[in-house]
Amino acid sequence: MRTKPQSSQRKMSWAGMLITLAVIILCSGGQKAIAQQWSTSSNDIYNSNTGNVGIGTSTPYSRLEIARPGAVTTTNTYDFTNPLITLRNTSATNNNYAGIGFGNSAASGWLTSAIYGVNENHTATPSGHLEFFVKNAGNFFEAMRITAGGNIGVGTTTPGAKLEVVGNVNVTGTGNITAAGTIEGGNIKAKYQDVAEWVESSQELPTGTLVVLDHTKSNQVIASSQAYDTRVAGVISEQPGIALGEEAANRVLVATTGRVRMKVDATQAAISIGDLLVTSDIPGVAMKSQPLNVGGVAIHRPGTIIGKALEPMAKGSGEILVLLSLQ
Repeated sequence: MRTKPQSSQRKMSWAGMLITLAVIILCSGGQKAIAQQWSTSSNDIYNSNTGNVGIGTSTPYSRLEIARPGAVTTTNTYDFTNPLITLRNTSATNNNYAGIGFGNSAASGWLTSAIYGVNENHTATPSGHLEFFVKNAGNFFEAMRITAGGNIGVGTTTPGAKLEVVGNVNVTGTGNITAAGTIEGGNIKAKYQDVAEWVESSQELPTGTLVVLDHTKSNQVIASSQAYDTRVAGVISEQPGIALGEEAANRVLVATTGRVRMKVDATQAAISIGDLLVTSDIPGVAMKSQPLNVGGVAIHRPGTIIGKALEPMAKGSGEILVLLSLQ
């Protein structure tokens, strides 16, 4: 009797393995069929059409969707008796839970969330506030609390305002603090040393410019242009310590008090520390005031003084630090 070659036997063996594997797949319904249903519940499924996983729902809209137990029948309420997610202390003597509960926020059924604590039977009324604890030196302490009324307390458990901080608040970088109401306090400390106000002007005025009242327009300023002008009003500030009024495209910051850098000219007379300064014929530039001799007494012209020089300038022109003191 002739026998089949060994290579033919190997080919039949591989073919048999492929047929066996195909039978197993067909009998099992395929991997897709195995993963189609995770449990006997029709709501706990893997949606093979979208790849979304649903727990408590047969129509998950996202990759993972967990449906809240029970039906939502009222609007703008939280379901504290059936939390969506529950965390339990495993101690046999402590049956308290922390839960994340949801309530209906609109007739469409979209939900809002709340975090709260309940007892073992899920029947306790929430404490009415949310506490955040941190651990320090082996002990836990409450670092922040949000009350039922929406007040946030940092360093206090009884905040009486929307935000109450017991301690220091530090805003760094370019952060600003804006308030529509009144800001009250014991002391105000500013990095810069002048007080300025937003004032309208028909001119574009660079910082350090000496300005006077515009006699053609009410409550506006322009650059000074004549010597010993009694309409002198202040200096354009670059970054005042305190700014009053509201910023606008046609307004400039005019400093009237404190220390500020100002354009000066020492062509006619050198400027020394402590000299009184007045407007000059050069637009927006101050100069040293020359007193008048009245009955043997040197008197500076009243209403013309803008301030006192805090730095000297022997000649030429430039900017120096000035103590504003309108006289």
